[in-house]
Amino acid sequence: MIEFEQTAGALEREPHQRWIGAIALGLALVALWAVWLCTAELSVQLTTEQARLEVSALVHPVRAEVGGRVVRSAAILDRPVHEGDVVLELDAREARLAVEEAEARIAANQQILADLRRLASAERAVIEQIAVARDAAIDETDARAGQAAVAARYSKLQAEAEAELQAQGFASELDSLRLQYEAKGQRSLVRAQRLASRRLAEDHQTSIMQQRVELEHVELRASEIMAAIAADHATIRRLELDIERRTIRAPVDGRLGWVGEMSTGLVVEAGEPIATVIPPGELRIVADFPARGAHGRIRPGQRATLRLDAYPWTQYGVVTGEVARVGSEPSEDRLRVEVRLDAVQPEALVLEHGVGGSLEEVVERVTPLSLLLRAVGRMVGERSA
Repeated sequence: MIEFEQTAGALEREPHQRWIGAIALGLALVALWAVWLCTAELSVQLTTEQARLEVSALVHPVRAEVGGRVVRSAAILDRPVHEGDVVLELDAREARLAVEEAEARIAANQQILADLRRLASAERAVIEQIAVARDAAIDETDARAGQAAVAARYSKLQAEAEAELQAQGFASELDSLRLQYEAKGQRSLVRAQRLASRRLAEDHQTSIMQQRVELEHVELRASEIMAAIAADHATIRRLELDIERRTIRAPVDGRLGWVGEMSTGLVVEAGEPIATVIPPGELRIVADFPARGAHGRIRPGQRATLRLDAYPWTQYGVVTGEVARVGSEPSEDRLRVEVRLDAVQPEALVLEHGVGGSLEEVVERVTPLSLLLRAVGRMVGERSA
């Protein structure tokens, strides 16, 4: 009877002990959850699908400056090129023919110019000869005028002497008259010689002026020919520039990472892309994040992880790095971020320019309580709105 009473009491106390144990366990779990909620740290990540590997050097697009028909194409995908190598050549026959025409005009005009210069030299020589002949003729006529003047003075003295003798009765009147007329004739001869000298000087000067007019015409024609030659040279330089613009060359060393369909005979338009030259350089990650969530949160020094689309990350691993630069001005509501790669990467990954994937960046580490409060705040804000 006593044993039965003890067993019945134990059965009555057992449910109360279970409840106490359950409550104690629940309180312990709540306490642990509270500690985790307040002390644990969780990573807050921003993710974008617009990320890829790029070389640090600037990628150079190759475009056609002018339109034309393709006559030779060296735009081969992944072809190594050096600065100045021909990538594409457009038809420039019309420009080359125009260059040949201009060169032919220059050759003809140069011959004409040489002839005009010889003619001008001859004209100058004639002017010099006329001037020398003029001076000689003037000297000759001046000498004759001088002789005539001497003879005139002699005749005058003779006539005066004969007049004195006639007055004294020693000479006849006829001889005196003859000598007077001879003196007048000598004076007339002096005037004639002087007039002849002046007329001769004027005639020679007129000839010199005519020759100078001819020389000016020749020099003017030579100037016109020289201007035509200079214009043709300028035309050739312009045409050569046009020919060079039709020869599309690689702007830098590198390899052709993209080429268009540029077969012989195809017509390309001005500004049409031909190829893309990827220069050598270190790889980096370039990504575009939505500016609204990334602006002010992504900063240099933060860790980033790139999961490549072509390589499952569970098998090949991920590409890691550190944020190097962050854009401050969004473009089309996207913020550009550049990530510097770590020195060591998974060996199974083939890293090259253009490989894309999704980028995750750890922007901060916060407690679960902070995340919970942020979520509550957003819910309240949405309901208020």
